[in-house]
Amino acid sequence: MIHFRIKAGALYYVTGIAAIIALLLVSFITLNRLQQLSSTQSSNFKETIYTNQQSFRLLQHTDIDYQKPVVIESPTNASLQTTLLKKHWGVFDVLLASSQLKNEHFKSAALVGITNEYRNGLYLSDHKKPLVVVGTTRIEGNAKLPQKGMKTGTIGGQNYYNQKLLYGRGTVSTQNLPKLKNRDYLQQITNEILSEEVNFEYWGAQTRKPLSFWQATKIVYAQGSVDLEEISLSGNYIVQSENRIRVFKTSKLKDVILIAPIIEILDGVQGNFQAFASRELTVGKNCRLQYPTALVFCEGASQSPMIHKNLPNMQIQEGTSIQGALVYISDEGNNSHRAQLKLHANVMLEGELYCERNLDSEAVIHGTVYTDAFVAEQFGAVYQNHLYNCSINAELLPAEYAGLFIESQETNIVKWLY
Repeated sequence: MIHFRIKAGALYYVTGIAAIIALLLVSFITLNRLQQLSSTQSSNFKETIYTNQQSFRLLQHTDIDYQKPVVIESPTNASLQTTLLKKHWGVFDVLLASSQLKNEHFKSAALVGITNEYRNGLYLSDHKKPLVVVGTTRIEGNAKLPQKGMKTGTIGGQNYYNQKLLYGRGTVSTQNLPKLKNRDYLQQITNEILSEEVNFEYWGAQTRKPLSFWQATKIVYAQGSVDLEEISLSGNYIVQSENRIRVFKTSKLKDVILIAPIIEILDGVQGNFQAFASRELTVGKNCRLQYPTALVFCEGASQSPMIHKNLPNMQIQEGTSIQGALVYISDEGNNSHRAQLKLHANVMLEGELYCERNLDSEAVIHGTVYTDAFVAEQFGAVYQNHLYNCSINAELLPAEYAGLFIESQETNIVKWLY
């Protein structure tokens, strides 16, 4: 019998090689499994995002009920579901789309409004009176006007200084303004107490973290006056007072809603927010209110104290610029000869102005004006249906602007939310 003697070092060497090979095989199998899982996760994530985007586009163009979630199941994947929700946020809507496939979850949230490709510069209700233009007034873009059209006039010795009455095409308007789709809702939130759960006096005015629109709306309430001073507040907040809200220039407001009978936005305020008042709404000098700001006055059955002083209920002071919408709603009927909404000289508005009563404007407006009537209060007199030193140019408003729910039903993104 022949015996072979194998050295121990060789055995160690063979065993080491076998262990390395086994380790490589395990690593290869694990890597292959990880690649498969990664590929599946990537595919699921892509499918979730794609479905979410498609569902959000569907939500933009589908009229669903407010505050009632709609669940959509994928026709190709039983594990993939998307929940859609629409809710009011002031003059705009918030659209929410949440898609989930196994462990993958993707959300989209946006503020939306109406965009209008064929935007008019002016819509003036027909009360069988012509529009009288005076001074440096200039209207560019198409306009809907009373059947009696336009003519020139004189105020305080000033004539009309432009060559044309209208730099665009004029058509005949009706006696009534186009309706705001969400008019009833705007009146409701202006005149009702939404909640008394969180008292502003105990909540405090310190800086708060941005509140996501995926969370429940935080309503901060006060019976007395509220001063928003040295406070940073953004997101899904509503601040409501039964008396008055004052906004100081030391505040930083973004996307929030303010509701009170009297709202005063003091000189130099910057930010973007929505404000709803029912007795008085004033904006001071040199404010910079960015898009998408909306300032809304809802005139109820009781008269405002400002009317007794022959002052407008809603005023925008000199040097202020606003990007967004100004809205004046009234159930009173337009039987007054004074102005209810006043835009002083050197005011810039980029967006829309909607007034169901008398408008007195010396502003520069890039966008559209809807008004029941104009007045010009100058040199101690009130001139009916006169437009004095006001510029309106619809062509300078960006085509992608989205705003009030009027006429067109084509929604567009105002801004993406968090």
